[in-house]
Amino acid sequence: MALVISIFGFLASAYSGLALANDSKRGYQVAIGVAAVLTAATIVALVTGGGVGVLINLVFDVALLALLVHPQSRDYASTFFE
Repeated sequence: MALVISIFGFLASAYSGLALANDSKRGYQVAIGVAAVLTAATIVALVTGGGVGVLINLVFDVALLALLVHPQSRDYASTFFE
């Protein structure tokens, strides 16, 4: 199951990165969704017995999600992605 989530996360992150680089509003929405799913998966992994590596991964996942939903990022998305 973890492999499927990792492959999904990689492909969806690559798509959202390319879409954001090409000024696509859909890419911003996909990026937020992928960040939320990966953060939830990391929390589940931590609860089910993850170690220090999972905790460090959780810090980066939460930071990514926080930066994507920050008001300045949302203003940028609403201004430039029309």
